[in-house]
Amino acid sequence: MQNKSFRTSISAAIILFMVVGMLAVTPFAKDDAAYAATSQFTLSGVTKPGTLKKGQAFVIKGMINSALTMSRVEVGIVKDGKWVSGCYANKYPKSRSFNIFTADSSIAFGNLAPGTYYYRIWAHDANGGRKVLDHKFVVSSTTATSKITLSGVTKPGTLTKGKSFMIKGTVNSALAIKQMSVGIATSDGKKWIPNHIVYKYPRLLSFNIGSVSSLLKFSNLAAGSYRYKVFAYDANGAHLIIDQPFKVVAPAAPVANPSTSLSISKLKNYTDKNWNTNTNRYCAEYVYYCLNAAGYTLPKVTYPRLDGKVYGIRTVVGSQLNYLDKKTPYKVIWNPKYQEVKNNWVRTNIKPGDIVFYDSNTKGWKKHAEHVVICTRIDSNNWPRYSAHNNCVKDGQIYTKAGKSRILAVVKMGMK
Repeated sequence: MQNKSFRTSISAAIILFMVVGMLAVTPFAKDDAAYAATSQFTLSGVTKPGTLKKGQAFVIKGMINSALTMSRVEVGIVKDGKWVSGCYANKYPKSRSFNIFTADSSIAFGNLAPGTYYYRIWAHDANGGRKVLDHKFVVSSTTATSKITLSGVTKPGTLTKGKSFMIKGTVNSALAIKQMSVGIATSDGKKWIPNHIVYKYPRLLSFNIGSVSSLLKFSNLAAGSYRYKVFAYDANGAHLIIDQPFKVVAPAAPVANPSTSLSISKLKNYTDKNWNTNTNRYCAEYVYYCLNAAGYTLPKVTYPRLDGKVYGIRTVVGSQLNYLDKKTPYKVIWNPKYQEVKNNWVRTNIKPGDIVFYDSNTKGWKKHAEHVVICTRIDSNNWPRYSAHNNCVKDGQIYTKAGKSRILAVVKMGMK
């Protein structure tokens, strides 16, 4: 009897060992109620959609807490057993808690067509994955009402050509925003300016306009009239939410301070002090510094270099005098007959503070070097005297080593 009882006990132990062994190697089903005891998931504060209208957005919230570290969480919308494209998020929290809201931006309820769906969440830990939420909801064929609001918006007015403009603002919508079009259009608003339109597809309830500011190059626009336009698209179509006309104007040239008088005494003091110290400066540079010392700020125009090169009258007229005449408050008096430096026209038209452009026939009239000097005083014979570096003026008079000199034009300070 004892042997029989012993054999029975051994058989029972073997059977029990086999059963336990089979249980140990049997994988848990993903939705098995008999999930491993060490895997425990709890949900709190979870929001669940009910019946939604077509285009209506929904914000998912809530927390998942786990007894073990969650390696992965899948959040999304399922139809016919498959994740819906554009409505799925795959997160890797690697912690024991997970904020469902972090997946909200990936779940576009507002893009769903009418039908029946499941809002589903899978949580994964060391033992595998488990379905922790499977909520059925419906999207009806009734389209939700659009409601779009703006806040913190900046709009261009009159912009200076070449200057940038920072667009800002927040778009909030009752429906999911499918697309945003932000750009610059022609003055009539009918066409986008090429390379000045940005398209974004947020699929959210809000959009930050400032996020595309760096992509919209106001600084590249030519002078003219334009419209700054912003469209928001939801389930009901396109909505023009900003339509702002604005202008781009040419920049104003730097000019002398009109409230500052040209001090002839300061000019003379400067030229007397710096006489023969400017041999390495070009004519125009010397005049520039003379005027600064006298209280005027003349735009620092790029003049032709005079170091051994020869220029025609057109060069002077085109690149300097036209600039001074049109872009500054100084008046240019032309000398159409190109009178020589000593004649009655010179006595009448040239006064202290005037800038004088002249040339000489040292190399022939067809090929001559241009100079620019500044009149500092009128001598006892009523002839103007000038200042410049010592290659242009000798004893205060326009100087040439040989031949004659003639006046091209005179810039009258402050007459415009």
